[in-house]
Amino acid sequence: MKAVIIVSLVVVLGVMGGYGYKLYESHHAYKSTLEGEIRELKTQVRDLQALVKFQDERIAALEKTSINKLVDDANNMFIEGWESMLNTLETELDKAREKSATQP
Repeated sequence: MKAVIIVSLVVVLGVMGGYGYKLYESHHAYKSTLEGEIRELKTQVRDLQALVKFQDERIAALEKTSINKLVDDANNMFIEGWESMLNTLETELDKAREKSATQP
C-alpha cells in the first residue's frame, strides 16, 4: 500500500512538475513575444516622432513663404521705401531752405 501511495505521489508530483514547466515555457514565450512587440512599438514611436518633427519643420517653412507672409513683407518694404524717400526729401528741403536763407 505504501508503494502505491509513493508511486501516486511521484506521479502527481511529476504531473505537477510537467504542468509547471509548461506554464513556465508558455510564460517565457509570451514574455518574449511582448518584449518583441515593445521593441517594435518603440521603433514606431521614434519614427513617428521624427515624422512629426519633419512635418513641423515643413509647416514652419511654409508659413515663412505663405502668400500672407509674402504680402506682409512686400507691404513692409514698400512702407520702408516711402519712409526713406520722405526722409531724404525732408533732408533735401531743409538743405535748400538753409541755402536759400544764406543767399542774398
